[in-house]
Amino acid sequence: MKRITLDFETFWSDDYTLKKLTPVEYIADPRFEALGCAFVIDEEGKQPTAQWVDGPDIPAYLKQHDWDDVFAVAHNSQFDMLILALQFHTIPAFYGDTLAMARNWFSHRLSSLSLAGLCQHFGMPAKWDTVSRTKGLNLHAIKQDPWLYDEVKRYAIDDTLKCREIFGRILADGFPVSELPIIDMVVRMTTEPKFELDKTVLAEHLHAVKVKKQELLDACSMGHGNVSSLMSDPQFAAKLLFLGVDVPMKISKTTGKLAYAFAKTDKEFTELLEHEKPMVQALVAARLGHKSTLEESRTERMIGIAKLVEQMPVPLNYSGAHTHRFSGGWKINLQNLPNDSQLRYALKAPAGQLVVSVDASQIEARINATLAGQHDLVEAFRQGRDVYAEFAESIYGYPINKYRHKIERFVGKTGILSLGYGSSWMVFQNMCRIKGDVKLTDSEATSIVFLYRQKYKAITGLWNTAQRYVLPLLSTQFGNNYDMQLIPPLAVYMHALHLPNGNRLQYRDLRKEYIDGKEEWRFSRGSNDSRVKIYGAKLVENIVQSLAFIHIMEVAKRVKDKTGLFPAHQVHDELIYIVDKDEAPGVMQLVIDEMSTPPVWMPDLPAAAEGKTGASYGDT
Repeated sequence: MKRITLDFETFWSDDYTLKKLTPVEYIADPRFEALGCAFVIDEEGKQPTAQWVDGPDIPAYLKQHDWDDVFAVAHNSQFDMLILALQFHTIPAFYGDTLAMARNWFSHRLSSLSLAGLCQHFGMPAKWDTVSRTKGLNLHAIKQDPWLYDEVKRYAIDDTLKCREIFGRILADGFPVSELPIIDMVVRMTTEPKFELDKTVLAEHLHAVKVKKQELLDACSMGHGNVSSLMSDPQFAAKLLFLGVDVPMKISKTTGKLAYAFAKTDKEFTELLEHEKPMVQALVAARLGHKSTLEESRTERMIGIAKLVEQMPVPLNYSGAHTHRFSGGWKINLQNLPNDSQLRYALKAPAGQLVVSVDASQIEARINATLAGQHDLVEAFRQGRDVYAEFAESIYGYPINKYRHKIERFVGKTGILSLGYGSSWMVFQNMCRIKGDVKLTDSEATSIVFLYRQKYKAITGLWNTAQRYVLPLLSTQFGNNYDMQLIPPLAVYMHALHLPNGNRLQYRDLRKEYIDGKEEWRFSRGSNDSRVKIYGAKLVENIVQSLAFIHIMEVAKRVKDKTGLFPAHQVHDELIYIVDKDEAPGVMQLVIDEMSTPPVWMPDLPAAAEGKTGASYGDT
């Protein structure tokens, strides 16, 4: 397959820029102009060739290549390849993205994954600053200055050559080739979108969100300019705790002690702007002085996008989370739509088609039990027994029926799904109250947590193994190439756990620190050396979530190989497709079967799945 690395140069101005618009809004805008594009061609047995093509000549140039036999690479393919699709109606056989690869491989130690940042990291010549001199200039204006025109061409070719070299360097550094098809899927969700948007649902939702936000703020005594409780750190922390949110903390540079992380520069805090609960969004937005919440702004963005294109791109960040799960992009974050959000219903299948959603049943709890060797729980899952009801029976002391004892079973379900990572009784109590309006006393919550830990001792033993053995090995050179019999199928290296797909869970500069007189394990993320707390149960959570995601992505690749279908969307442990109505039952069953097949690296996993179909995502 021919590999083509490319880089578009486009018109931009102060008010027409990617800093203010999503890529699809930018590209579909009437002001859009491709000044030109640089191409580097790699063909087997030939020397690579590089050239610049002016914007008006791009359509003719593209026809010279068989795009069904092209592997197209760019740095930020969700921009360049979207230009290729929307403006030039060209879809290559395979997509590559050096930004996505870098996010996986270097985000643990680099704060900037831009082309300039990667050039600096690799010791390559610096990226030129030509783009700063093209503001407000179209191709005609640039050509009036021959020196500038020549510089733009050389700048674009230089960027493309740098991208090509970075692609090779990341692969040579050990980036798993098996991850390239997943990057291709992610880019394709943007360039070949399947969802249509229901404009009526979006408009009604936007109005309802604005009304609800004010009601929520009023309910917290924050309406009509009363923000005193917002600005008081202890009071604001109490509101977050009441909503079941772990309060972001940091080490104060002044005192060296733990302090609330409520500043605009505190990443963990600003990430709460995208929390799944609208109340949390509203509180954090109000604290930061924002005029709108994520739910408002993304609904407005989706309304704007619906006016420009027929299908809604699904922008996901490959390896956006520490565990390599995807995260939401374009400040829309379609990864965290609440179950009752009308935005789910606004994402609909085209006429004659259905949305197919398949979810891996309790995948984290199943992997956790299998890793730990909690054989009774593994067997209960394998036999298809109601493990939620069984744990609830242990709590309440009488038989639990799924239909007659909904509250008790809910408590049992919350225990199975949340207590496997060492949650405290307070967190469990809050979760029951927030998710099911079940109010447990302190004593009840404490006894349930104690019961879980006594009943499932192999799981608590896994936390202890991670705390006593894995973290110390991770922190030293003795971890290098260590045969990880402690928690197979992983291998432990210094500051990194190697996953069965070749990815790595990174814990850079992991070491013990003393915080307020207490000993804690902490590691660094990014180049700003922000320190992140880690402990045995949390490490187990990281491992389980990584393994669960690997399983889901392996399923997606097998489905693609068997059917040619790419997911229209992916959320946590769920794969979402859009297919013709008559094909929907068969596709759903195929995905269920594949998702219920244990991975080769964990053959004893009692995997299971369930699926639904509907006219919209909300109907599934």
